[in-house]
Amino acid sequence: MLLMMIPLALSLEAVYYDLQKREIPDGVVLRVLFTGLLATFLSWHGVSFVNALLGMVIGFAFVLPFALAGGIGGGDLKFVGALGAWLGVAGVMSLLFWSAMFGMLAAIITRCSGRNDFPFAPAITLGLCVAIFWPGGIDELISWLRSGLV
Repeated sequence: MLLMMIPLALSLEAVYYDLQKREIPDGVVLRVLFTGLLATFLSWHGVSFVNALLGMVIGFAFVLPFALAGGIGGGDLKFVGALGAWLGVAGVMSLLFWSAMFGMLAAIITRCSGRNDFPFAPAITLGLCVAIFWPGGIDELISWLRSGLV
């Protein structure tokens, strides 16, 4: 768990740049990618090398249509892919879900305040926090929704 403070700290750097300049520098993305692959290669966490690669591909592939449509920037796209190296398949799926939830909330707030666009790195970072600190969050959310609907 302590090791996951590395991608979290790098995510805060991405948030800083995204809030200031509306872009995530490639250097930040490369640090996330390099440290994630290094941690995987050295077996510092429970994500296998194949799982890390699949996490990268899935993270990138799921966000790519939104980037192509202009709804999300290329830095966000690369950032999510790089985080997949840290999280693996299950973790990046959780990241994608929670980032979408936080992004939706940010979009509603942005639209209500009369603006059209917003930096997405904060939503990704909040999604990362939930994926790290509440790994069973989606299962618990589904159970909670089922219990209230049945």
